[in-house]
Amino acid sequence: MTDAASDPEAEPEQGPSGNETARSSTHRVRPMFAVALATLLSAYVVVAVANWNATGMSPVRRMSDGIAGMRLAVWKWRSSLRDPSPGTRLPTPGSVPDAAKTGAVDVVVFADATPSCCGGKAAGAASTVEQMARENAGLRKVKWILVVGGSEEASQGEPASDSPRLYSAVRDRSGALAKRYNSYFTPRTYILRDGALMWAQPSPSADDLMPVNTILENLKRAVAGP
Repeated sequence: MTDAASDPEAEPEQGPSGNETARSSTHRVRPMFAVALATLLSAYVVVAVANWNATGMSPVRRMSDGIAGMRLAVWKWRSSLRDPSPGTRLPTPGSVPDAAKTGAVDVVVFADATPSCCGGKAAGAASTVEQMARENAGLRKVKWILVVGGSEEASQGEPASDSPRLYSAVRDRSGALAKRYNSYFTPRTYILRDGALMWAQPSPSADDLMPVNTILENLKRAVAGP
């Protein structure tokens, strides 16, 4: 009997080819992936049922709310892309006097200018603007301007023209000012110096309240100058 190892004519034994090895690995990975996916789905179902029992909100409703929240977040992000950049010259609402003087600062607040999202109450914004103007009356060359949306329903909170106030109220009936400033949520505050944008409120505040402390911090920077 001749040993195959010493027989020069004997064919060498061949191991598995690369393709066979890859197929074998794929066959092993697929069941593992399926098990992992099934585990995740099972965990999701358990958590969803637990939340349903705790909150009374069905998984379908929770998923629907999640999708709606994602769509709103995407809409806000896309809207923010149209924001004017710092230094952009913007029209002063109502042609407020002294706007052309060197160092003149305008605080422009939009209220109910856009009904599509996050609409604030004009009356609440007016009260906040009045309070900020009163408490910061010592700041020179600062004008406070409240811009109210065009529709009558949206403008019900606008103060009467004969009421004493420390700010100017402007109606934006056509929505042209809101579009120019890109006020896609309200109330939204902008600060201008000599007609150029210094600061724009980046996002809505909780409960449609104005971020007073942030506004005043940026106002003082604008008054101090570049």
